[in-house]
Amino acid sequence: KGGEHDQLNTRSRWLGNDSYACGVSAYGTLGTWNYQNTNDIPAYTEIVESGELPAFRAYNANSFDLIIRDAVMGIKLIHLDHVAFREKHGLDLLRACDQDLARLEQGGFVTVDEQNISLTELGVIYADSVSRYLEHSLKRVNGTGSGSRARVRF
Repeated sequence: KGGEHDQLNTRSRWLGNDSYACGVSAYGTLGTWNYQNTNDIPAYTEIVESGELPAFRAYNANSFDLIIRDAVMGIKLIHLDHVAFREKHGLDLLRACDQDLARLEQGGFVTVDEQNISLTELGVIYADSVSRYLEHSLKRVNGTGSGSRARVRF
């Protein structure tokens, strides 16, 4: 409430850390795999009691999916460290998204400095829109318009 307490689970997940799905229909991330538990309560209970993972669908993210995830979720944390992003993914966001970042900056949604792309107060209000704008910018750079979504149903 009021930003006084950090939501550690959300922050950890948005930073790309593993997140175990606990509960019916819950989402989790293990390495490059994203999965969702079954939404069938009796089946969930039976599967968990048998010691198995109650996932019913999943996809394995490719390197471009991870770039998108880290950019989109990272900007929602207010400050996206573009230097660390470049070191992790080998992609310079300032170069790859230069025109779109300039538009976001001119619109008052972000500021860009030598370390971070940061949401402004206005950007915080429109964080979902800013993150989608950044995602579309990266997809144009990729040239495919989308990342892989190879899904597996269990």
